[in-house]
Amino acid sequence: MPDTGAYLREIPDDVSPALAGAVWRRGKLGEKEVIATLVDLTARSVLSVRTGERHVTTITGPLAEQTTEFVLDTTRWDELDPLDQELCCLLFTTLAHSAVLGLLDLRTIIRTRPRSYGRGIHHWKAHVVAEAVRRGLLARNERSLTDGGARLAEDLGRLKGYIEHFGALDDDPLAATALWGRYLAFAALFGLAETALAELELDGGGVLADTALALRGLAG
Repeated sequence: MPDTGAYLREIPDDVSPALAGAVWRRGKLGEKEVIATLVDLTARSVLSVRTGERHVTTITGPLAEQTTEFVLDTTRWDELDPLDQELCCLLFTTLAHSAVLGLLDLRTIIRTRPRSYGRGIHHWKAHVVAEAVRRGLLARNERSLTDGGARLAEDLGRLKGYIEHFGALDDDPLAATALWGRYLAFAALFGLAETALAELELDGGGVLADTALALRGLAG
């Protein structure tokens, strides 16, 4: 069995996946931070996930396509930090004009309105990095880690190892499963989505199953 001392089982306190990504990638955020944030919001029940249909017209006639849909619980808005609010405002208000965001519609928006999406995401990423600087995790050059950032990066490396090798550890899978909603968000951040999903049995529904559905939809 691997040395369990090399792993971190606890997600670092008060660190969102986006801020973790800013530290892990030294300020160079990508789409993984967007995906991880949406998965995290699902794990926290700010977003719910359902399978819906999008109706399109093709040369052969009307067609109903299945799509994963995110539904924003607007009653939870004040619970979100400013970075989560900014991303949700961009995706749901500015782009989707609705509290429901279908992934097929989002991909259409990215393809047909690349400037609107790209500009909004660029601003959000810049604000994530600025927050990491404000918290003393990144230096003012936005690329170097502070001492606090280096400690967090070490913790994130140990957390990544735990997610990556969970199946080889002598842990109680039922106890662990209850905690895996937010772990899936960090799995997405580290590019370990399929590894994490393979370790979980998600036939019973609930928030964890919704989170897994969100992850599969976003990563697909």
